[in-house]
Amino acid sequence: MSFSTLVFVYIFLPLFLILYTLVKPGRRILLFLFSLVFYAWGEPVYVILLLLLTAFNYFSALDLAGLASAGRSTRGALILNVAGNLTVLAFFKYVPWIVGLLNTGFGLGIPVPELSLPVGLSFIVFRAMGYIFDVRAGKIKPEYDFLTFALFLAMFPTLSMGPIDRYGDVCRALRRPRPTFRKMTAGASLFLKGLAKKVLLADTIVLLYQTMKASEGNATVLMTWLGMLAFSFQLYFDFSGYSDMARGLGGMLGIPVSVNFDYPYTAVSITDFWRRWHISLSAWFRDYVYIPLGGSRVAPARHILNLLIVWMLTGIWHGASFSFILWGLYYGILLIAEKYLIGERAAVFPAVLRRLVTFVIVLVGWTFFQGGSLPQTLAEIKALFGFAAAGFTDSASLYALRTNLAPLIACAVFATPVPDKLFTRLEKESPALASLILFLIFVLSTAFMVYNTFQPFLYAQF
Repeated sequence: MSFSTLVFVYIFLPLFLILYTLVKPGRRILLFLFSLVFYAWGEPVYVILLLLLTAFNYFSALDLAGLASAGRSTRGALILNVAGNLTVLAFFKYVPWIVGLLNTGFGLGIPVPELSLPVGLSFIVFRAMGYIFDVRAGKIKPEYDFLTFALFLAMFPTLSMGPIDRYGDVCRALRRPRPTFRKMTAGASLFLKGLAKKVLLADTIVLLYQTMKASEGNATVLMTWLGMLAFSFQLYFDFSGYSDMARGLGGMLGIPVSVNFDYPYTAVSITDFWRRWHISLSAWFRDYVYIPLGGSRVAPARHILNLLIVWMLTGIWHGASFSFILWGLYYGILLIAEKYLIGERAAVFPAVLRRLVTFVIVLVGWTFFQGGSLPQTLAEIKALFGFAAAGFTDSASLYALRTNLAPLIACAVFATPVPDKLFTRLEKESPALASLILFLIFVLSTAFMVYNTFQPFLYAQF
């Protein structure tokens, strides 16, 4: 099930909230049951996988804690848990790709498994592994209440696409959710803003990107730039819109959900960008991979290696494709360059110029992220730099610019904190007018959901 569907907005969510408000003693059980229904909506069989992963990590944490209290080594138990989690993830996400590579490289005829990726599997596995790492490090105690831990992995607001919250940040709320009228109204407001990002911005600007992809191999320089601008905005508003909706839903439930985006397209450097984009994933790799490898407190050569390892793994996490690996290494190299070659020298340039340069670098990086073939990606990069076989522009490119100029400007404006700051001020000065605007956003979003073709969340594939 998706947040941006009429079934969720008009049936699932209202029914759940009514029952959640009425059945205070059993609201955690209700949340768990509705989360299972939410997950089973597309592929019911994967509910079994979700429950097995939950049980596996629940008992693994108890085993780790038992070994530690007895003064025995926890290394073997940790390796077993990590191997188990990564085996499940690899089986569904990487085995078909690896089999395809073996068939191509060695002329084998191994049947390629046709496996659909369970929704949110990467997020679920990383949440579980983060919990296990924290238990082993003694940062948190293992959870003995199975329902509480099950809600941590399966709570429907964060089930599909995160964020990758830490158990220590949410455990108290999971044990005793405390929804209030103020939290519910604030959560509803945030949910509607996220819905608008997804339905009104991401699902509208994607049409321009699809126009560019339809002319693949014959796109002009202008069309390629327009298409990649559209993809950049679609990806941002799609994923940050989901994250806002997840936070809003968490607020309604009385369970905090962490911020996952902080206006990344206003970043003044690549380092700054990754402090703002997919914050929970960056923090996960920092705390559980980068720092254990030695972080930056090592010799420069080892630090460079650490960065390359982390960013290669980040690329692999996103998908089974050489394009994703190259995308990860692209950022690893850029971050190394910022650290060792550029340093503080970039600060002499105006912030607006640094933001523009950073955005262009990120936009170029998104060409690897689309999931296309490497030749297609390289052709698009060449076109971005003015080397398109179709020339700089044509009538179709100019038409696409004229008809999509308003959506592009809207996306550019709403990718900054300015609209949110203005609306926050309006909420304080004129709550009635702010409520009216939210109602109009809800009506308009509903109209778009009714008449537009459904566009799945991009990050659901991960």
